[in-house]
Formats: sequence, structure tokens, C-alpha cells
Amino acid sequence: MDLDRQMFIRQHSDFYWLTPPIEYIDGHYPEEESWQLLAKPLTGEEFVKRVFPTTRFYELNIKLVDMYETIEDGSDGDAKIRLLPPDNVALVTKLLRNDRQMASSYTFIGRKSRMATIFVKTYDPGDYVL
Repeated sequence: MDLDRQMFIRQHSDFYWLTPPIEYIDGHYPEEESWQLLAKPLTGEEFVKRVFPTTRFYELNIKLVDMYETIEDGSDGDAKIRLLPPDNVALVTKLLRNDRQMASSYTFIGRKSRMATIFVKTYDPGDYVL
């Protein structure tokens, strides 16, 4: 999907070939719970609250340290996402709200040893995409 031009672009990806269930669940929620193939299946509510990494995230061998949920309404708007990227992967952020890019001051990336932490600060309620 090309978000800038809002159009689907067909591309081949090996991501879906023998993908571990814990990664596959990030983009696909089966109707039957047993087909999640997870030790602890997710409810529909848990599924929609999760952060959704793209297939490129996994192709670059980036690992989420913790499973994060989206920021709920009424929260202070702060989020912290911890990742373990390979040493040869540079991280950049782009925060969108209503399909418009926010200023870079809304996000900060800190890296200590192998751990990378993305800090996000939002001031107004709404739907954001990182």
C-alpha cells in the first residue's frame, strides 16, 4: 500500500511463508480462535488495541521488546516503544494524524546498546499512525 498516493501496489513478500503465529497475528485475525495458533489467543478487543508492525518491520529483523497497545482516549498522550533492531538498521519516525505528517518534535528515538526506544508525545486526542 502506498499511503502517500493511497493506492495498493502489488509486491511479492516471503513474509507469509512459514511465518510464526506471534508475527502473523499482527495483521490477520481469524474468525476461529484456534486458528490463531497462539498459546494465549487474543480476544477481538485485544487484537484491535495492538500496535500493528508492517511486514517490512519483520523483514528487517526488528523485534518488539514488549507487546504494546494503542494509546487510549483520556491518557496523557505519551507512548514509549522499545525495539531491538539489528546494528545495520537505522531507525526514523514519521507520525501521521488524519493522513497529515506531524512535526518531528512529536517523536524522539533513543538508542542504548542494542535497545532502541521511540518516544511519542501527542497533545490532542485523535488517531495517530507511527
